[in-house]
Amino acid sequence: MDYETILAEPINEIVNVEMTPDRMLGVISFSSPKNGGRTLSYEEVIRSIEEKGIVYGINEADVKELVYDKRYDYKYIIAKGTAPQNGDDATITFTFDKDKLNKLRPRENEDGTVDFKNLEGMKNVKKGELLATKTPAKEGKDGSNILGKVLRAKKGKDKRLPQGKNTVISEDGLKLYAAEEGRLEYIDDKVLVSTTLLISGDVDSSTGNIDFLGNVVISGTLHSGFKVQAKGSVEVRGPVEGATIIAGGDIILSYGVQGTEESSLEAGGSVIAKFIQNAKVHAEKDIITEGILHSDVSAGGEINVDKGKGSIIGGNISATNVVSAKNIGSPMGALTDIQIGIKPCVYTEYRELIGVIAKEQEEQARSEE
Repeated sequence: MDYETILAEPINEIVNVEMTPDRMLGVISFSSPKNGGRTLSYEEVIRSIEEKGIVYGINEADVKELVYDKRYDYKYIIAKGTAPQNGDDATITFTFDKDKLNKLRPRENEDGTVDFKNLEGMKNVKKGELLATKTPAKEGKDGSNILGKVLRAKKGKDKRLPQGKNTVISEDGLKLYAAEEGRLEYIDDKVLVSTTLLISGDVDSSTGNIDFLGNVVISGTLHSGFKVQAKGSVEVRGPVEGATIIAGGDIILSYGVQGTEESSLEAGGSVIAKFIQNAKVHAEKDIITEGILHSDVSAGGEINVDKGKGSIIGGNISATNVVSAKNIGSPMGALTDIQIGIKPCVYTEYRELIGVIAKEQEEQARSEE
């Protein structure tokens, strides 16, 4: 057979089957027939695809259309894998705003006055009240590559209901309820209900000093010389005289404190009082009041005295973040010392050290005489 005869031999249409490295797409292209060669049938094209190992996600309608209508040397996607759909994580929905729950602030009335008796950020709950709901994690949906290999989906991550003290989880594990009546709190990512000790009258010789693991509410007066200590918060709805209050949480004084040199308030949370006069007050968080007079006041957060008269007169005032007031100092010459930007405990230690150094220097000077 001569060379010219060989060149004249017909060459049939050719299909080339490829796939992407991740085995998620199948691609074909065609080489045109020559010298009167024949075109491929649908069955032949499908057979070539399957011989390549592609068995999943084949679009047969597209393949049929390409048998009759195609561009040569052009790549067509004819098979697609399915990516796995990972399951959704479990979610917790609260029936309250947990971000605002512990941020106590006096309620401002429409006329511009401030209500120190009714605070925003406090929420009481009843036994059996719904606190949070859990939406379970979803399983997800498996996928497959074009070779038919199953691609496993990841199950959504589970979450536990944030059960704290005096709360109970339903039998199906999806709801959190209050097990006791009390004040709702959100601490260390836990929902808890704090029970409260209610003193319906005054704290005086008839009650003695108070030491309680929960919250304490006093409807009357806290008289001079008495001490109230609580692991939770302390609320006094009557006047506070020269007394001591130590609270792991907030201290709330509807009428404020008018004390003596023995008066001391110490809060692990915030202190909110109508006024503070002649008292030593420290709060790990904020102090909010309408007036501070001749007192030693320190806060780990801010001191806010910009409501009502908003005056700070006399004493030592220190806060880590901000001290805000309408008026600071007095034309009568009362010394008002303001310290900002240093933690009160550090500033107190500094003042004590200054005193120690001054005393040692004085003793050294006397010894050298």
